[in-house]
Amino acid sequence: MIRTPFAIVATLALAATAGGCAPQCTCPASVPGGVAAIPAPGPGSAPPPVPQAAPAPTGTVRLLNAERVARRMRGAYPQYLLDAGTTADVLVDVTLNAEGQVQSAAPVGQPDETQAQFLNASLSLARELRFSPPGAAGAQVRVRMRFQPSGNQVTIVNP
Repeated sequence: MIRTPFAIVATLALAATAGGCAPQCTCPASVPGGVAAIPAPGPGSAPPPVPQAAPAPTGTVRLLNAERVARRMRGAYPQYLLDAGTTADVLVDVTLNAEGQVQSAAPVGQPDETQAQFLNASLSLARELRFSPPGAAGAQVRVRMRFQPSGNQVTIVNP
């Protein structure tokens, strides 16, 4: 253990109070066995506040601009993959704010070689998605972005 000047002063201060700071003191140095008692709340005192969890999203989240983003996917489709007829499904988890806008987007799992070629476009486009308000910030939604020569699709997928 490294002793800093503060730790040495604190140790000396505890040793100096071993006899008790004051009659009402409950510090560990003045309690038999060195364990401080936690006084029970007196009559009329309020209990400490209990931390509340964030409210759960209400209702079903709907994707509002899927067609627009699917059209924009066409421009993000690498031409050589389009010419080769390559199809790829990229799964992206998005976190929404209370208004249904994307706060963050991250790929699901490790993309394979083909999916990796579409990953940057998928993450960029995922940030443009708009959803119905989820009821609370922090709602998570999994989205499938299907790049295919015959037409792209964006759909919500249950995790």
